[in-house]
Parts: sequence; structure tokens; C-alpha cells
Amino acid sequence: MITALPTPAEHARARRAAADIVAAAAAKADISAVTVLGSDHQVLGRDAWAIWALAAEQRRPYTDQGAARFHAVQRALHQLHQALPRMREEVASLTAQARPLMPAPWQPRPVEHLPGPAWLPLLAEGQLSSPAVP
Repeated sequence: MITALPTPAEHARARRAAADIVAAAAAKADISAVTVLGSDHQVLGRDAWAIWALAAEQRRPYTDQGAARFHAVQRALHQLHQALPRMREEVASLTAQARPLMPAPWQPRPVEHLPGPAWLPLLAEGQLSSPAVP
């Protein structure tokens, strides 16, 4: 199946490959500079700090603005799921991966665990009595 979105395994493999590439480049004497940019295109680390900067960027929580953008895209993808039902699982997987990095207002509300309906004992026939009439 060909898809536009990576599976969680592909995403993890790509992240590991990026880390390996940065580490290998930083260790090579004939490479003069290694620079890691964040999603906002700011320099996060160079040379010996590049691998650390990449790992930190991959674990960086979303900002409120970034969370809003992510959720806007997710909503649009969920609306398309009727036309693209094969992507439903992938969209849900991306959402699950991003959830721990979201700011508190973007976290799902916890489900309240209220006690369910209680079963009351039934009275046996003959134990029923009508209320006293004055």
C-alpha cells in the first residue's frame, strides 16, 4: 500500500537515520560544519552539539501555536477520511505520537470515572406492602 504518511515504524526509522547521519557527519574530519535547524528554522546546534540538538528537538514539546497548527491539519485529515479511509489509522497514529508533546490546553481531558448504575435488590413476592393510608 502506498501512502502519503509514514507509519510509526517508518517515522522512528527516519528519526534514527537522521541521528546516525548527524553523528557520522560530526565525527568526520573532512566535514567542516554540521548544523541542526529546528522546525522554526532556527539554529539549534552545531558540530559537536549537533547530535544533542537533534535529540532535544525531537523531544521538544509543541508550543501553543504549533499545537494549533498540528490540530488544524489533523481536523482537515479527519474530514477527508471519508474520501481516504485507508489513512484513518495513520492519522490516528500521528495524533497519538504527538499527544504527549502537546501543551496542557491541547491535551485531551481525562475521562471522569463515575460509578455506574447500581443494581438494587428485588423484594420477593409477599414482601411488598402498600403504604399506609391515613
